[in-house]
Amino acid sequence: MPLKFKFSPAQLGIVLVIAPAFFLTAMDAIVKFLSADFSVIQLVWVRYFGQTVLVTVLFWQHLHMLAKTKHPLLQCIRSFCLFGGTMCFFVGIANVDLISATTILQTSPLMIAILAHFMLSERLGLQRVLGISIGLIGTLVIIRPGTAVFSPYSLFSVGGAIFFSMFAILTRYLSRDEDIWSSFLFTTVAGAVISTIIVPFSWQMPTISDLPWFALLACCAAIGHLLFLKAHFLAEATVLAPFTYVALIFAAANGAVFFDNVPDILTIIGASIVVGSGLFVWHRETKSRAAH
Repeated sequence: MPLKFKFSPAQLGIVLVIAPAFFLTAMDAIVKFLSADFSVIQLVWVRYFGQTVLVTVLFWQHLHMLAKTKHPLLQCIRSFCLFGGTMCFFVGIANVDLISATTILQTSPLMIAILAHFMLSERLGLQRVLGISIGLIGTLVIIRPGTAVFSPYSLFSVGGAIFFSMFAILTRYLSRDEDIWSSFLFTTVAGAVISTIIVPFSWQMPTISDLPWFALLACCAAIGHLLFLKAHFLAEATVLAPFTYVALIFAAANGAVFFDNVPDILTIIGASIVVGSGLFVWHRETKSRAAH
């Protein structure tokens, strides 16, 4: 008799938050590969335009409902933050190794805690400040400013983390009375429009052999973000947060296999500090919510 497994919503959410880590780090690897021949803005355009096509096909019958918003200005600002984060991060991964860029991006939860205090009046206790400070020290260990291995392009990954954090805060605020799928559609289409306006200035005509890579990039982006949203429908963010760090494993594997980038000992130490501090902040947030 075959065994049957039944997942709880939280367990299924954990599975679904690991899956987008795979797809989104695969997207990053494709961007790094294609960046040798194409500008970052063109790759950003592929990511947004391709995702728009896929989302339009999937939600065709519901587009008229999803296109409605009560906060058009905030949705525009939120969309710009995601676009800016994508631009910065793509510049970063095009010029530094995948594991370093991805680890720096993993400081977003720490930055979100800071921004949530000032923008949403969420509590920021001493222990949480300590955890955030240690995480930022881990980032400095990876970037190593003032040394021979320092790359200014690492700062683009920092910029990406800041933009993504602002995007997350606005998403949290808008989720109070906006449908999450409407917000997803809005950011997808807005990114496609912005990149379509800019991309002609740095357009490089792709060959037939480039098109499958373009399609794969768009599919990884769309599938990754759809699964990420679905995961957060099934389980609370505090349950899912620790499992997002699996992206570091995928990024390290992609870097080592496809680009011969093996992280050095300081990068591993810095990544461990970032992950540890992130888990500490997550633990404090979970404990604080349980107390209330």
